[in-house]
Amino acid sequence: MPAMLDGTIEKPIKATDSDFIRILPFLITAGVIYGIYYTQKHKKKVLNLAFSSFLLILLGYTTYIIVILRAHDNPPLNMGNPSTTQAFVDFMERKQYGEQPSI
Repeated sequence: MPAMLDGTIEKPIKATDSDFIRILPFLITAGVIYGIYYTQKHKKKVLNLAFSSFLLILLGYTTYIIVILRAHDNPPLNMGNPSTTQAFVDFMERKQYGEQPSI
């Protein structure tokens, strides 16, 4: 996963304009919500916990999307300009602040 984030994956994926890639997050979310409904109805507590946890993880990671969307909007103050994958990884690693002295 970290290799994907910094853009150094082995095989290039050319699916940026694919309709499937655009629909995939909605399909995954709908599948997880249906999984929660199904496991709740059939009283499968462990699977329900797994689906609920996965949904909360998805919701947690969507907060990072705001950073990328805001960077593409070109605001007047664009800290680190995380509009590319490498710039986003650098932004998350706080490289714009330089090295901190170890005390």
